[in-house]
Amino acid sequence: MIVTNGWFDRRSQQGKERIIWFPRIFYRMEQGTVFLMVENTMGRYQSQFLTLQQKVETGILCELMGIEVGERYIRYRFLYQLERCRIRIEQVLCQKGSLLLMEGVEWKFDKQPHALIVGGTGGGKTFLILTLIESLLKAGAEVIVLDPKRADLSDLGQVIPQVYSKKEEMISKVIQFYFDMLDTYDRYKHMEGYYTGCNYRAVGLSPHFLVFDEYVAFMDMLGYSTADKIMTYLRKIAMLGRQVGYFLILACQRPDAKYFADGMRDQFHLRIALGRNSEMGYSMVFGSEVKKTFLNRDIPGRGYVDRNLGIVHEFYAPYVPEGYDFLAQMKKLGFCSTTPILQEDLWTLERGAEEELRLSERTQRILMDMGIYSDSLERQKDVRLEESSSLLPDDRNDEAGYENSIFVRETERSLKSLRESFHLTQSECAKKLGISRQRLSDYESGRGLSQEVEDRLRSQMEKWCD
Repeated sequence: MIVTNGWFDRRSQQGKERIIWFPRIFYRMEQGTVFLMVENTMGRYQSQFLTLQQKVETGILCELMGIEVGERYIRYRFLYQLERCRIRIEQVLCQKGSLLLMEGVEWKFDKQPHALIVGGTGGGKTFLILTLIESLLKAGAEVIVLDPKRADLSDLGQVIPQVYSKKEEMISKVIQFYFDMLDTYDRYKHMEGYYTGCNYRAVGLSPHFLVFDEYVAFMDMLGYSTADKIMTYLRKIAMLGRQVGYFLILACQRPDAKYFADGMRDQFHLRIALGRNSEMGYSMVFGSEVKKTFLNRDIPGRGYVDRNLGIVHEFYAPYVPEGYDFLAQMKKLGFCSTTPILQEDLWTLERGAEEELRLSERTQRILMDMGIYSDSLERQKDVRLEESSSLLPDDRNDEAGYENSIFVRETERSLKSLRESFHLTQSECAKKLGISRQRLSDYESGRGLSQEVEDRLRSQMEKWCD
């Protein structure tokens, strides 16, 4: 490479050409990592030695993982045959604010908040999102899923709460997520363990993730005014959410600049482009200032990643074996059968019901200002709950599934009729119970409700007769 490109000095003497200076280059290879060290002479070839990765990456098919410019040497670190660093979905681990994506590649969302995932059809984007959701749920994170396509992600509504596909619901959840973040700021400063500069984990709070699939396609469906307001909320979440544990995961096929305006794209510290993309597509994800030769290969789940380290390198999403059942795996987490009730912290027990009721009213006022009326939202919500109930097991050959579906329908009548016997609205009843109206609505419809939870609910409501 040095000789071919002529990166050395020579002189002709007496008809013979002599090399008078040759750069000092050292390299070693260790467990698939190539270390390259080039002398820093500040000579005529300084610019070439500072961008050596452009030659090495395509020459030996490796990926730059780090560069350090020292006083005497420029040190490079490359990974050779990065495909060997791919891990299986069972190895994906989320702990202490970090999510393992590959061997040696972690998403430290506490320090590198918010993720942007881009990929066309067949690139592996949906499997990567499902993998992230499953790992985050296992770690105890709160996850809200928005899927305007009503495709694979919407199926998660059968096994986990907080999955939405209707336009009105999705808009309201974005707004609610923003106000929840602001209210978390108010209360976490008064919690035990807080100190200036700490984050949500120091006070024992769980992270919250808003997973928004086909973000750009959804924004195209909205009017200009509504889309602009939604972008404003998302931009504020992206700027303020990290410290209190509110994170965004946006996925789309093409990140058009009009929906990532005012520097919003720069707030996404994890950016992944999967599958085949054009040069323009890569520049829209990683920025036009990135100088890299992107190679497209027909490997599902393969792409490129930028973790806000100034380096874009090859990426392989965790391998998902054929036939892997995400719904079955997430069902084991027990959201439908063991969702706890009344386990909010002390602040929520004392102030939470009034605050959540006020928050809901505030959100609905904003929706009304945007032209999305609250009565329309309630009708859409009722339809969604009916649809989710119809998806519950009802096969008489499956005894457990059949009994569960019967239990849901009986519970829906009993809890609702019990509440109505006290002449209470859902909001009034939720306030007395110390939970949100949305949660009570889900319980009355059987979502996230077990026999133990129902008994505790009925016991509290029956005490009002005393």
